[in-house]
Amino acid sequence: MRDTGGSLAQNRWQGDLGLTAVGQDDTGGGGIPADHLMAPVSGHSIPSPMHLKLGQKEPVWMGEYVEDEDEDNLAKLDTLEQEEEELEEENREQGPWDQGDDKFDGAEGRESRVLNLAERPMQPALTEEHVSCVTGFLEESLQQYGSLIPIHVDDVTDKLQNVFNESFSQPHRKAVVQHLMQSFQRSSGSALAKGFRVNYKRHVLTMDDLGTLYGQNWLNDQVMNMYGDLVMDSVPEKVHFFNSFFYDKLRTKGYDGVKRWTKNVDIFGKELLLIPIHLEVHWSLVSVDISRRAITYFDSQRTLNRRCPKHIFKYLQAEAIKKDRRDFLDGWKGYFKMNVGRQNNDSDCGAFVLQYCKCLALGEAFTFGQLDMPRLRRQMYKELCHCKLIL
Repeated sequence: MRDTGGSLAQNRWQGDLGLTAVGQDDTGGGGIPADHLMAPVSGHSIPSPMHLKLGQKEPVWMGEYVEDEDEDNLAKLDTLEQEEEELEEENREQGPWDQGDDKFDGAEGRESRVLNLAERPMQPALTEEHVSCVTGFLEESLQQYGSLIPIHVDDVTDKLQNVFNESFSQPHRKAVVQHLMQSFQRSSGSALAKGFRVNYKRHVLTMDDLGTLYGQNWLNDQVMNMYGDLVMDSVPEKVHFFNSFFYDKLRTKGYDGVKRWTKNVDIFGKELLLIPIHLEVHWSLVSVDISRRAITYFDSQRTLNRRCPKHIFKYLQAEAIKKDRRDFLDGWKGYFKMNVGRQNNDSDCGAFVLQYCKCLALGEAFTFGQLDMPRLRRQMYKELCHCKLIL
């Protein structure tokens, strides 16, 4: 749904919110005027360390050519050829030498060793016992997760290493494990996946929902909301997570459309509010630090959306009036958090938002980036199935 930028329906708000672009550790600064746009940071051109010289010929080695040989050299050559023939005749009569640590057995011996090596059976990458262990692990994973989406080949090789106390990190062994995983998923996954469900409070996730965590799929509201509740429930006294439909209802219906959403929650008694924003096909996040009166906008595409923080500011003012918490009417500041992990595709914004939520709730630094998304998607899949965050 497109954000038209209009004021909140059914309400005319007083006051304004200065917005400041800050870094990860900044605590504030002057507000950004309403008509000010930050210039995008241009990319840096990094020169290549390798300098190629084009249009120059490489020097070519020129060997000496000798047209004539003197008689002495020719005589020496004839003598060497004669000695070589005599040595070959002697070897034919005596046969190959016995093989020893410091002896050679001639061409026939070398052929014999090559033939023996070819006839020797190759050691298999995985034994039947190894394959049985892999199959058992995959069956257990399928029961837990409904698919092998959250299982990486390294998970399987680590399991094998723990059981058999040997390394399975060699490329040829990993290739066999990968093939076993693909074959197992095709033969066993479909029937179980159709009926697989995850139930948590009022949330029900199907394989269609969990499948949005695979590859570069877009995360849907069901995944966003259940994971947000897992984040909130990990620190229930400190954090309140708003449903992903909250902001759209606020933007289109005004405060009257959402005033009952926190009927049983004292949001000003929390330390942190997390509000996912979904506009058009992009996820972003607004966080509210109650004690600091700070409203911060997080976007993995680093866009500057001034309307979202201002709408949240006006909501907080209305909520303070309704619940007679007038000490929260003033003193709010808005921030854009700029130095966060940046996505380089069009599909990982939801995964970034959920990781922002988790780190903010647990007080952890943002140490993840685009390259971590495949691993974090698999981890979130497991967390949803276990109904508990991996801390």
